[in-house]
Amino acid sequence: MKSESIKNIAAAINAVMQEVRKIDKTMTVGTGANSYKGVSDESVKIVISESMVKHGLSIVPIGVTANERIERWEENGRNRQQIFNSVITTYLLMHTSGEWLELAGHGHGTDTQDKSAGKATTYALKYTLLYTFMVATSRIDDADNTHSDNHEVLKRDNRPWLNTSPTSDNWGAIVAEYKANGWVNIEAKYKVNKATKQSIENN
Repeated sequence: MKSESIKNIAAAINAVMQEVRKIDKTMTVGTGANSYKGVSDESVKIVISESMVKHGLSIVPIGVTANERIERWEENGRNRQQIFNSVITTYLLMHTSGEWLELAGHGHGTDTQDKSAGKATTYALKYTLLYTFMVATSRIDDADNTHSDNHEVLKRDNRPWLNTSPTSDNWGAIVAEYKANGWVNIEAKYKVNKATKQSIENN
């Protein structure tokens, strides 16, 4: 949706696009082999909002549709949970002339406690700003070089942990299975920690 005239707001958007051409990826997300470079929420808001104010633009959230999913499981004798939030957000981009445009964004976030909704809405606003003003953020390796269909989809390991000891009812069966076939059949059914493995192997 939009106001009847968008001449002034279009000129202001164009001015921001000319002024904010690129924001470099200076934030490292994750650790080790799974880490990647990203653009921080702080950088996006500071750089783009300064230009927006200069050219008479402001943005406010006016709606959000959220979908929350909570997964709970037991891992190594402890209860675990993961909360996933996906949001469709709407914003009102306004110009001092009185003209306005309605924008839409999408974001998702995962957390073990109560931060997934905040992560999702933060992601949605950040990329709404980047895409509205066509701001480049260095090369995006995933999108530039490969298709998403070529990436392996990671699945949750739903196997229960093997919690057993010499006094457990299934101890003899587990030891017999290990001596007969090694870990193949056991690990197909259970996740086994190092201490349990050593205990069974040394039996």
